[in-house]
Amino acid sequence: MNKPLLPPILFFCLLCIAGEALAASTFHRLLVFNDDGELMLVRFEDSGRWVTPGWYQDDESSIRQGLQALAANHGLAVTEPELRGVFSLRADSDGAISTRLVHSALVKSGSTKLPPGIDRIEWLPVEAALERISFPHISEQIAQVTRHPGTVWGGTQLRYQEDGQPRSRIVEAFHPLAGGPPGPTGRAPHLALRHGLQALVKATPMSGRAAMEAGMTDKPTPSARLNSRRQEATKPCSNLLPC
Repeated sequence: MNKPLLPPILFFCLLCIAGEALAASTFHRLLVFNDDGELMLVRFEDSGRWVTPGWYQDDESSIRQGLQALAANHGLAVTEPELRGVFSLRADSDGAISTRLVHSALVKSGSTKLPPGIDRIEWLPVEAALERISFPHISEQIAQVTRHPGTVWGGTQLRYQEDGQPRSRIVEAFHPLAGGPPGPTGRAPHLALRHGLQALVKATPMSGRAAMEAGMTDKPTPSARLNSRRQEATKPCSNLLPC
């Protein structure tokens, strides 16, 4: 006995559902830092909105190849990108869900150039960049991964429009997915200050007590031990320096 065929309309609906499932996207965001710890932002030519460079995963490139090509399109060679976040972004308008991966890297060489669709590039300190970025969900992701750089973060956001402006709401709290060594995202905002302080310490003669207070001898003073305990108690992520 032959099995009945699916009605054409049901078959069409199943194809539509399958198509929706296949349409789920994966987007890679690249945070590029220069030697001064500034973050690179780009401005869309058509809308005037500011973002960081990004790339939708395709069938032609691996993640590594795609990120390196993304940097090259902006005239730069960068260090090996490091994963900093894996976020789920849901659109309120149609319910579409996109996986958003955030990577960070440092500039190795090159000078910026404008790729198609971009009319301006700027380097800004991280906090100033967060204010400049036009989309709240991007700012939230970058703030999380740069303020807590030793961890790969996850979470879910809802993006929507309100009074014609993009808005975002965190619907699943940001949470650690994995720990790891502090990468360029964590160090970059503090490179100039940290290097300057190290140079100052090396160039300035110290008394024995001052050296012990600065932690440059094997035997710390009681006040140095107390300060160390206070610092460890207040650090949000004590495995990082700076945090």
